[in-house]
Amino acid sequence: MTLADFQQLVDDLVRDTDQVITTTQRDRAIAGALVRYSADAPLRRLEDVVVGAQGRLTLPAAWVSGFSRVLAVHYPLGPLPLPPLPAELVVQQPTPTGDEVVLLADIAPGETVRLTYTGQHELADVPVPVDTLPVAHVRAVAALAAITGEDSLL
Repeated sequence: MTLADFQQLVDDLVRDTDQVITTTQRDRAIAGALVRYSADAPLRRLEDVVVGAQGRLTLPAAWVSGFSRVLAVHYPLGPLPLPPLPAELVVQQPTPTGDEVVLLADIAPGETVRLTYTGQHELADVPVPVDTLPVAHVRAVAALAAITGEDSLL
């Protein structure tokens, strides 16, 4: 679903015949609904990342500091799925410059590990179309935007 389609769905749910609600208010309500939905049902992301000095991981661009959480770290990578590293060997902590994930396992800098983590859902048309909402939840998230958004759109 495109962002424009989603905006139209929210407009249909609100039934703003007098056009009291601005597009800016509607779009803020959609953004708020995406944040709320992401907190309740975070997106599961999977990316290969490089281990840096002292076991620090290079966090992916989609990592959201203060929101994202490590679900699993797999090493070594290969053709067969391996169990994740034990949770006690993966430390996630906040720092003054953002989150940091450190592996306490004996993995050399420059090695690649597979990181599974939580992320926020996205819905955008530019620069490229992105829609991470499960089809079964689209109408519910649109209704959430309509009823809990910008000072309640309904």
